[in-house]
Amino acid sequence: MSSKLSKKEVLKMLLFLAIVVFLMMSIQVYKKAIFLGDDITFHYQRFYEMYMQIKNGNLNYFQSIYSFNSSGRIINALYGYDFAFIQGIILSIFRSWAKFQIVSSFLCFYTSGVSMYFLARTIKLSPKFSFIGSVMYMTTSVVSSYPLYQAFNGWGAAFVPLLFIPAIKSVVDSKERINPVYLAIPVSILLSVHTLSALIGVLAIIPFYIVSFLLEKNKLRWIKNGFIAVLLALLLVANTIFSYIDVYSSNKIYGPTLIQKMSDFSAIPTLGGNDLKSLGLVVSIVFIFQIAYSILNWNKYPLIYKLINSVGIVFLVLSSTIIPWDALAARLDFLQVLQFPHRFLMIPYVLLLLGFLITISDLYSKLGEANKSVLFSIAVTIAGLMVFGLNSAITNKTTIWFSDSPQNNGNNGYALRERNPQKIRDGFKDKDLTKAFEIVVKGTSDYLPMPENEDAEDLLNKGPYGMYYREIVDNQKGYKRKISDNGSIILSWENTTGKTEEKVVPVIIYGHSVVKLNGSEIKPTELSKTEIGVAKVKSIPGRNELVVGYKPLISMKIAFALKMIGLISSVLFLFLNNNKKRKH
Repeated sequence: MSSKLSKKEVLKMLLFLAIVVFLMMSIQVYKKAIFLGDDITFHYQRFYEMYMQIKNGNLNYFQSIYSFNSSGRIINALYGYDFAFIQGIILSIFRSWAKFQIVSSFLCFYTSGVSMYFLARTIKLSPKFSFIGSVMYMTTSVVSSYPLYQAFNGWGAAFVPLLFIPAIKSVVDSKERINPVYLAIPVSILLSVHTLSALIGVLAIIPFYIVSFLLEKNKLRWIKNGFIAVLLALLLVANTIFSYIDVYSSNKIYGPTLIQKMSDFSAIPTLGGNDLKSLGLVVSIVFIFQIAYSILNWNKYPLIYKLINSVGIVFLVLSSTIIPWDALAARLDFLQVLQFPHRFLMIPYVLLLLGFLITISDLYSKLGEANKSVLFSIAVTIAGLMVFGLNSAITNKTTIWFSDSPQNNGNNGYALRERNPQKIRDGFKDKDLTKAFEIVVKGTSDYLPMPENEDAEDLLNKGPYGMYYREIVDNQKGYKRKISDNGSIILSWENTTGKTEEKVVPVIIYGHSVVKLNGSEIKPTELSKTEIGVAKVKSIPGRNELVVGYKPLISMKIAFALKMIGLISSVLFLFLNNNKKRKH
């Protein structure tokens, strides 16, 4: 069976997937509901930042100058700048949180379905089974975590299937084990979207490339193409690499909150619905069936099928309570960075679903026409149940939005600054997009600078969220704020006490911040700061002005030039490679 895709097949797939996604989301679309998930204010402020920078033309790659209380926090530079920029463009088109959420969620579902379809066709599954697989995948909790909860690993999961296309080809294609561009592009996309998803995905494809290397007769060619792929990927994410080096080399950064009770966030088979910590009845049946079938038929499987199933099973185990995550996290602190073991689930959702599709496709080819209809109907029923399950979840969240507690779609209760449910809804529907950030106010401390003599656990014990509320969120009165043409934050205030006093000004200072107080430049190292990097200045009687910008050690123009070199090199490599194939 050929894996080549005709234009007609691709167009049909794109159309039918769009219809399925629309049907899944229909009630949210009709009622224009907004789901206030756990991470809505964090990510929507990132996107608002890009929208406002695009709108006003004063781009600041590092600092948050319009969002996060214009505090100058570094967020987007360390958290998928490129993809946040794309989301900012979408927001600039629709200028409404309801429309933005619907469109962004639609694209997340749609991207995941398209990615899974191309992966299934890579393994030479028929278009109809590939379509069933794409529908099944886009209904899973790893993908829907973004549309339902605004958890960004959902977007990571949407692109993960693309990683396995070159990985599978490296095992089955003896003529070209590694195409550098086809490997570099999905890796760089994932690194630009969600770094942790990229790391988990790369970890999952390593076994494929180990086998690929062992099978390759021309080891030197394999190493050369692998090296080119790594180089291209690094060039394509040069701005991300430069950002991390610049910020982390000049600051001690407080990362996302470490989780010690990691087993509380492991996944288990259940008889209920499919969510982040529960596989649900349908997926549990599919996974158990596929694992049992693959074990019983192991000796009949070709090598690539063994790899697909075994890697899927290993990552399923890693995501589960079988692993003593609490004990491991207590001994190995770096594991706490993972936070939630259920993040490993994106790999079995891709590979075990792919293995299931291979199994039913293989059984289908051996049956008579009558039995073929029965088996295909079973496959469609499974996909249908998963679609209805997700549609039910979306319906439930739509009902919550119109209830007396619209905040209950996420853990937003403690962060509410407005308790009237209608005012909450009106605030998120307001033309002034910042009204939403005045309703749900969360004091996240991710990527704030911390003192060199403290570690993350020390700061965690002191309550960084509380510090952020006191020093930034609730410390806004009495200041006039504007943004300069070069993207610096200008804060001014009046000191009416008649004497010089120390004042905590709500702006974050990093190692490479450019700071001017009342016209005099001050080195960041010479400026007093709180334990989360908030400026403490000497406020003189009368008018005071603090200007805070950012100047990286190496200009980001160089990073983007390298990125362009990577893009141009990728296009040239594909062009020359295709010409070479035509001649042969």
